[in-house]
Amino acid sequence: KSLPPGESATMTFDVVPTATGTGTLSATVMGSRGTKATADCRTEVDGIPALRVELVDLADPVEKGDETTYSIRVTNTGTKADQNLVLSCPIPGQLKLVTGTGPTGYVATELNDCTLIKFDPVRELAPNTHVEFRVTVKAVGTGDVRFKAQISSEHLTTSVVKEESTRVYGN
Repeated sequence: KSLPPGESATMTFDVVPTATGTGTLSATVMGSRGTKATADCRTEVDGIPALRVELVDLADPVEKGDETTYSIRVTNTGTKADQNLVLSCPIPGQLKLVTGTGPTGYVATELNDCTLIKFDPVRELAPNTHVEFRVTVKAVGTGDVRFKAQISSEHLTTSVVKEESTRVYGN
């Protein structure tokens, strides 16, 4: 495009980032006598973590006295790692904790009406990866039991809570 002396022109365009990191855009204009001017614009593209939490019981219904295991799978579907993921599960009185497994250890605390199992933090969950926790319990009471899993992390503004219903039957 030709531009007469003393005039200016503005050009705009849209870009869509395809990866995180620093992107540099360079523009060069050429004058009629071989002169040129170049300018650079740097843009930082940051990602976001996005956690998907799945909670399932591996046996349901369960007879009183038998065991069932809850699988808690946390997947980072985002484009940036999340840090310090913590899983907490208040185990209702109709269930008794047998064991917990996962990428980190855990502490179980007896409270008035439940047992709280809290796993140590997962330091980092990279994009497109997952971690799985398992909590095995023994059914000691009957009824419609609600097992909850609560996930918190450095990037979550509020915890994610999932609930799974398990039917416990028997005398």
